[in-house]
Amino acid sequence: MDRKQLKRERVVSSVGLFFVSIAFVATFFYAPNEKFIFHSICPSNVVARIVHAISVIGAILAIIKPSYSKIYSVLFFESFFDIITNNGYLGIFFFYDAIILYAIRKMPARIDPAKFYLLFAAHLLSIGLSYTYGIPTMVIMFGSTIFFFTFFIWIYIELKAKLSCLIPTEVKENQLLGKIKPGSEVHLSDYGLTERQRTFILEYLNNDLSYKDLSEKFYVSISTVKREFSDIFQIFGVKNIENLHILLLQYQIKE
Repeated sequence: MDRKQLKRERVVSSVGLFFVSIAFVATFFYAPNEKFIFHSICPSNVVARIVHAISVIGAILAIIKPSYSKIYSVLFFESFFDIITNNGYLGIFFFYDAIILYAIRKMPARIDPAKFYLLFAAHLLSIGLSYTYGIPTMVIMFGSTIFFFTFFIWIYIELKAKLSCLIPTEVKENQLLGKIKPGSEVHLSDYGLTERQRTFILEYLNNDLSYKDLSEKFYVSISTVKREFSDIFQIFGVKNIENLHILLLQYQIKE
């Protein structure tokens, strides 16, 4: 990641830490809600305390070593438990924060629908578990999330259409992967890549590791990492790592 991106992530994580820290302290000042679905096992205020405490730890880790996976985890975790502890609108807000962040990171490439189905299933489950607060409350939350989902899809389609013109020609008309249907599995081992090259690509795509991060993790020089990626660019017919990223994000990349 570049320095500007690290700075942005740390700012967001710091603000998130401030928020969940306040939420954690607040759990010591309100009474448990007896309508909480798991109240007989553990009071709602104790559950909220545990959830916010875990989120505080996650936010701190995201500040120390920024990564989108940590930010996603905190947002989805908070979303699920906020909804079932009767903070539905806040939970829905957190959920769509995470979804929008994920979608923006994937743009303009194709989003993997399987991940979306799984996330929305968990989201709808949390809303279903809120029935103990009353059917009207649950129905309103279902209505709210349907509206947000529809609005999100509309904005996503609009943005993708406008950004499509920015996709490099070497990605649109890629000679190596252009005939493969977006969303399909692509196995790196099918393209003559060395084991190190496959590892570098997967680490870059899955863990957002920069050249420097890769050199430190695998105990090689930065020049070695750059040389390996230069060979990778030639194999895939792209000019730089940004275009490689856009190209490969359209597929399910496997080793």
